[in-house]
Amino acid sequence: MSRHTGAFRFDAYELDFARSELRRAGALVTLQPTPLRVLLYLAEHRDRTVPRRELLDAIWPGVVVGDEALTTALAEARHAVGDDGAAQRVIRTLKGQGYRFAAEAEASLIPESRAQPEEALAADASAASTPAVPRRRRLAIVAGLLLLLGVGWGLWSAYRVDILARLALEAPRYFGNPLEQKVAYATTADGIRVAYATTGAGSPILVVIGWETHIEKGFMSPLYDGFGFLEDLSQHFRVVRYDGRGFGLSQRRVDDFSLDARVRDIEAVADALNLDTFGLYSASAGTNAAVAYTVRHPERVRGLILASGFQAAWSDPSVPSQRWDGVPGLYRSSWETPWVREMLVSRLDPELDEVGRRAVSELFRISADGPAMAGFLDALLHEDPTEMLKRVTVPTLVINGDRDNVVPLEWGLRLASLVPNSRFEILRGAGHTATSSGDPRMRSLVIDFLRETKVTSPDEAAL
Repeated sequence: MSRHTGAFRFDAYELDFARSELRRAGALVTLQPTPLRVLLYLAEHRDRTVPRRELLDAIWPGVVVGDEALTTALAEARHAVGDDGAAQRVIRTLKGQGYRFAAEAEASLIPESRAQPEEALAADASAASTPAVPRRRRLAIVAGLLLLLGVGWGLWSAYRVDILARLALEAPRYFGNPLEQKVAYATTADGIRVAYATTGAGSPILVVIGWETHIEKGFMSPLYDGFGFLEDLSQHFRVVRYDGRGFGLSQRRVDDFSLDARVRDIEAVADALNLDTFGLYSASAGTNAAVAYTVRHPERVRGLILASGFQAAWSDPSVPSQRWDGVPGLYRSSWETPWVREMLVSRLDPELDEVGRRAVSELFRISADGPAMAGFLDALLHEDPTEMLKRVTVPTLVINGDRDNVVPLEWGLRLASLVPNSRFEILRGAGHTATSSGDPRMRSLVIDFLRETKVTSPDEAAL
């Protein structure tokens, strides 16, 4: 929270602390929330140089982000006030020290400690007033309430999408049906700490998503559990989910996202829980790692489910290969820029409304930084699972939506044709997100399949 109210001006610009706004010649300057917070923070502390670490902690409290995020936010803040990295007229970078707001400002700031509450002002007026003071006080209260309503309506109008997106992301975890999860850590063969969570009871099913995960913040989120799929599975099985290396609660700042490395993540979680045999459910980008684990450990996988399996390396003539060209580099340099994340959200689910896109984009932001997103995708794009799929020997269910624009139906058909004795199911009218996160129709498909492969809970086994 700012230490000041009021505003101050520099050149043709005005920073309004009370409203968190930037204006130029009286006109509002459109600026994303993150670079605006950077600008406000530096301006508020313009009497000193702000160290890099302090700025990161102030703008992204409790979140680990890379230098690219700060660089991007600074660049956008500079651009908004007509500055750049070369001139540094407004925001100056002091090598090895930090950043400083350098523009000469005409301040009209009021420190919060000096601001007088309305009650004190009313009391002063009462001490030297006529009998008309009570009426004035009533009028002041009415005016204040009207002002608060106006400010509240203004804030709602300005930030309605952000507020609703935050509710969509957070509310299900606190106000939905209670579903307890236990979080713990496993260590991979190459020394990476991987976070995993369990819900429910019974025979285990291990879920592999691969990236863009956060087992705490994404718990019962609209992206991974938009249809109550996790709760349904947890009523029948012991469901195990994990954050892959570089994502969520797992160890960040890793360099190896190879297929072997991702299989080590699964091995570590399965071994930490002493899972002898279990069902393996993969969605989207988790497919290759799940298939590779199954080929290497067929004796432990009782049934394999591949939902909306992402096979980026296939040369399918119906889908242009260049659709992902340059994307890893963009994630590496500009992941903190909202439109970059929203571009991915729109690709995964173009039918989401504005609130849904914002909620998923925020979940993506807190799930990983740019280098992790880029490293994972770059590894995936250079993998060809064709030969691995031919070596799968366990019962396999392949599910694909016929409106999936990321994994076209033709890819799902080809995947199923490569896996010996696999079963293929089409979800009519379902897109990529619905299929990979549990379209309601998947509940019976998955549970029935796992029953057939003897991956059942003790209660179901007695039926």
